[in-house]
Amino acid sequence: MDLSKVEAGRVELELQTVSIQKLCHQCLQMIQPRVDRKRLALSLEFDYGLDQVTLDERRVRQMVINLLSNAVKFTPEKGRIKLAVKLAYGTELEQDFRPDASPINASTPYLCIQVSDTGIGIAPEKLPLLFRPFQQIDASLNRHHDGTGLGLVLTKRLAELHGGTVSLQSVPKQGSTFRVWLPLHELRNGVAHTGEVSAETAAAVPFQTQSANQGAVRILVVEDHPYNQTLITEALEIEGFEVELVNDGQTMLDTIHSDLITAGTLPQVVLMDIQLPGVDGFQLIQAMRSHPLWKPVPIIAVTAMAMAGDRDRCLAMGANDYISKPLDFDLLGQRLRSLLNPADPGRNESPA
Repeated sequence: MDLSKVEAGRVELELQTVSIQKLCHQCLQMIQPRVDRKRLALSLEFDYGLDQVTLDERRVRQMVINLLSNAVKFTPEKGRIKLAVKLAYGTELEQDFRPDASPINASTPYLCIQVSDTGIGIAPEKLPLLFRPFQQIDASLNRHHDGTGLGLVLTKRLAELHGGTVSLQSVPKQGSTFRVWLPLHELRNGVAHTGEVSAETAAAVPFQTQSANQGAVRILVVEDHPYNQTLITEALEIEGFEVELVNDGQTMLDTIHSDLITAGTLPQVVLMDIQLPGVDGFQLIQAMRSHPLWKPVPIIAVTAMAMAGDRDRCLAMGANDYISKPLDFDLLGQRLRSLLNPADPGRNESPA
């Protein structure tokens, strides 16, 4: 019935901010009795820098349970199953088999939910059958694994409703890994910040006075939300930039006026969040433009709520460019390259 509704276009996502860690723990509790009956080892692996995300909780729970149920079904007794959740990028999709040919954006940040098992595995020529209704990889009359084959079809459709996709890797007689990819920047609010973060995640990396890699372009990111810090840092590092973080306005203001900063240790570009508590981004831009050492450093202003006139206001304050959240990382890369290469025709000149 669920699949029929999805196919008929009668399913609308009910998006809300959800703890993905809590959701996965609930799914493991639901599947545990079946795991125990087959004496399987069940484990959970988390990227603890990622928790609160915006998604349809019921539909994502369906996807996770479907993948776990398949893993239990096709894994022999005393085998192993692992549920893992992490932040990943489109580049990691390229190595997997995918049932569709949708384009991959290498810099798109994804919530990646994966279920790995040590089960029977799947022969390469049978992979396309997995996501077709009423298909089984074991079509013989005496097959040992029952089912309609609808679970994976529904999982694929639900992932696509979120703007995502599914993929897998499998080796016959060794096991399989199924992945659900949900693009974070397409889920309205992307990643949401709450105070419930680990000390390891919340600890911001201070702005360094010496570059660890003298050959890399250094981007200083002024951002107070730990999850946004994770997204931005990983996206920029994939592009080959060296990223340093400042997590509040007062620390950045102190950095601007610090005697430890020299012309040789300045960042090449500052990515400045405007909505900072205490000392906001506008004040920091003005402070940089009033400081003889920091004045030439290009600034890209970032706002969470795009409003009419935001770009003009940011440029008037002294920013070289402006971009709104949720960030389009392809666009951000283009803007950074434009600022770093004065020959680019689209480059905005630094205000006086």
